[in-house]
Amino acid sequence: MSDVIVLSKVRIAFPHIKEPQVSKEGRSMYNAVFLVAPNDAGYVQFMQKVGELALAKWKEKTPDVMSIINADAKKRCYADGNTKINQTTFKVYDGYAGNVVISANNKSAPQLFDAGGNQVDPNNTMTYKSEAGKIYGGCYVNAVLKPWTQQNDHGVGIRCDLVAIQFAADGESFGGSAEPDVSGVFGAVAAPAAPVAAPAGLPAFNIEATISPADTGLTNTANTALNVVAGLPPFMMS
Repeated sequence: MSDVIVLSKVRIAFPHIKEPQVSKEGRSMYNAVFLVAPNDAGYVQFMQKVGELALAKWKEKTPDVMSIINADAKKRCYADGNTKINQTTFKVYDGYAGNVVISANNKSAPQLFDAGGNQVDPNNTMTYKSEAGKIYGGCYVNAVLKPWTQQNDHGVGIRCDLVAIQFAADGESFGGSAEPDVSGVFGAVAAPAAPVAAPAGLPAFNIEATISPADTGLTNTANTALNVVAGLPPFMMS
């Protein structure tokens, strides 16, 4: 059996393909959760591969080690979807019920393929992000996964690498509550009031009487300055 497993047209949840997800510890990972029917051919092959890897790693200790792994969801990349509860709604996550979930990740951007089967160059950032942006929680994808065994200072486990992914089809989007109905809240915006007409023959800003030389006894030049201070432009002076 090949080291990698192909999942065909399965739904995806919580995808971080366009940008990596950064954990609280500062670890940056591309990742996603795949929702697979228990009788899906890809899932059957996946679990067969897990069994082979476990036997090769732990040999006669395999039953004991796998019992430890299967008893702790944090030690494995696969789980019963019915056990995954949204801590906000206290209900099973959308799309999880009745399915098996497989979590996969990668430190590097996974290989990405467009609808024509052409690999997108990860060094072409704009093109890669544009294609990756088509993948959203609830859509269908094709994916290549690589399960592997863990045994280190953190203990034993079954993990999974996200090798490659391709958008396959649209689906009902996950994770969005219905928008509140606010129809009828707003009416038509009233038209602005018409401006008040200025007195005939005068501009609207003329609010003072014209001060003439006869009124002040000043020269035309001095009277011009006085009118400007009073709020009248020079051309309104007598």
